Amino acid sequence: MKIFQREQRSLFGEILDWMLTPLLLLWPVSLALTWLVAQGLANKPFDRA
Repeated sequence: MKIFQREQRSLFGEILDWMLTPLLLLWPVSLALTWLVAQGLANKPFDRA
């Protein structure tokens, strides 16, 4: 019984993993940063009034 043995995956599957993992980690950070910048720009005119 081999518990820790990974099954062999296709090259496409491996490349997809290497590309999607950073994307899924960076996407929420990018989304939050974009939202914060947009809120800052949108609130500037109201802060000056």
